[in-house]
Amino acid sequence: VLWKSVVAVVVFLVLCDMVLMVIWFLEGLVVKVMMYGDW
Repeated sequence: VLWKSVVAVVVFLVLCDMVLMVIWFLEGLVVKVMMYGDW
């Protein structure tokens, strides 16, 4: 049972990390569009 909780925690952390990366990427795109306008 213990390894199942460990796997759940690892999956949760990986998903959170992926979400943060997506948010960071989108924010970068927004900043670029705001700075340079439409390409």
